[in-house]
Order: sequence, then structure tokens, then C-alpha cells
Amino acid sequence: MIDTKVISQGVTRKVAGSGLQLKHLSIESKINGLSGLRSPLSEVTNGQIRVTKSEKIICAIASYLLPDI
Repeated sequence: MIDTKVISQGVTRKVAGSGLQLKHLSIESKINGLSGLRSPLSEVTNGQIRVTKSEKIICAIASYLLPDI
């Protein structure tokens, strides 16, 4: 996703640091669409957002994983 400039290297580090993998995001988005993708990325853990709650970033990832939306 970095090579195609979908998300920045910083966001990629946050995703990796959260324990999420591309396959997790892909499965969630295919099952539940955009809301399935939003849920693990914006989950609050220990009072902090897991990765991001930015709609722009979530939609960019969704468009990469689900090009038909």
C-alpha cells in the first residue's frame, strides 16, 4: 500500500504496531464493508485509538481493498 501511495509510511507503522495485518483488514472489509474496516482501525484500546479514526485514511484503505466501492 505504500508503493501505490494509498497510505503513508507512518500509518503503515501504526497498523503494523497494532498487530493488524493486511489479511485481517481484507477479511473484515469483505465481510462487513467499510464499517468492518473502520471498526478495527478506530477501536479504542487503553484510552487510545488503535490506528486512526480519520475517514480519509479509512476510505483510502477501503478503496484499495474494495476497489468497487
